[in-house]
Amino acid sequence: MHNLSGNTPANCFLGTDREVLRQKLVHLKDRVEPERRAGVVYKIPCRSCTKVYIDQTGRTLEHRLKEHRRALVSRDVSLSVVAQHVVDEGHDIDWSSATVIDGHPKFPPKVCTGSMAHQIPRQPNE
Repeated sequence: MHNLSGNTPANCFLGTDREVLRQKLVHLKDRVEPERRAGVVYKIPCRSCTKVYIDQTGRTLEHRLKEHRRALVSRDVSLSVVAQHVVDEGHDIDWSSATVIDGHPKFPPKVCTGSMAHQIPRQPNE
């Protein structure tokens, strides 16, 4: 197959870089931000102490945060350890610092149960 000028095939200039170029140009799906992915491990820090809540969910972080907030508003501590921490300790949760730690679209069955634990500060050389 030749290009219109009769020279070599139009894709010959790609050479061995063809796959690299393909990776750069072809994106079948838009990337999804971690907070919008389902099946994640996430953490929610307490603003008032060094404790952080770490858990796993099959839903998105955004959806799970709404559930934690709803439990807090209704004071139903059976639905959320985060809500229980706020009610028991009178602390404030740092919702804006909640982040996804890890995630995978085919996440294994729940391997951790959520709990509030003290966050260990990182050492300067880590």
